[in-house]
Amino acid sequence: MKARVDLEGDLAVVPAELVLQLLAQARLGGLLEVEAPAGPHRIFLAQGRVIYAEAPARASVSAGAAGAAAGRAGREALARTRIREAVSGVLAGRRGRFRFRRAVSPAADEVLLDMNLESLLLECLAQLDHVRGGRDADAG
Repeated sequence: MKARVDLEGDLAVVPAELVLQLLAQARLGGLLEVEAPAGPHRIFLAQGRVIYAEAPARASVSAGAAGAAAGRAGREALARTRIREAVSGVLAGRRGRFRFRRAVSPAADEVLLDMNLESLLLECLAQLDHVRGGRDADAG
């Protein structure tokens, strides 16, 4: 049985950063799924903190998979990369739908982290601003 949807909407109406801030400040736990043009993103939370994420495959994550062979430290590094890419991917997309379901957890065999969502938001937004600023400068 699928968990019921507790919150859903359109990113064109409610921007991703507001959805993520709400989940962090309300200290919610569960799964945020975002269906965006770049592909599906899944961010798992526990008490408003990111514990695991999945994003469409990218070269940096695939290259990071080699680090997973190095044991737990490599798997944690890969998990951190996936979380950053998922949060950045969700923030970069201004179109798509989101859905949040409480009480949904990642698979038991996944490496779970404990990352502050609000800090991740600031870091990823700054990175996106830098990238977008660079594109604007190139266009001008």
